Amino acid sequence: MTTRHSEHSTEQSLNGAGTNAPSEQLGVHMSYARFGAMILTSTVVMFGLMYLNTFALDHVRWSETRASMAVLMGATMAVIMLGFMLSMYRNRTVNIGIAAAAVILFAGSLWLVRSQTTVEDSSWMRVMIPITRSPS
Repeated sequence: MTTRHSEHSTEQSLNGAGTNAPSEQLGVHMSYARFGAMILTSTVVMFGLMYLNTFALDHVRWSETRASMAVLMGATMAVIMLGFMLSMYRNRTVNIGIAAAAVILFAGSLWLVRSQTTVEDSSWMRVMIPITRSPS
């Protein structure tokens, strides 16, 4: 009898008061600050990961293109993650704001990557010299 009662108690705690309700019915809501932190952290990590294809550590230079690509990927991820977790983020106005900001960031960073406006000739040469220089 005791075993059965403890199993029932465990089931209640796992299912949320004994129901099989999905998370949206249980009132699970996530903080928008946490959502922003997830997107920002992922964007910074993606920026760092883009340097993995660098041949040598002394070839690592600041890259406007990599920064723009990281922002482009972060904006895309924000829309995708918000879409999958929409039931946890209930404020429609904030959700629309996030989606609109992500679309603007996506378009702006795509334009920067495609136009290379921020890359000056001297910056490009500094980045390319380690690649074209043959080892002595």
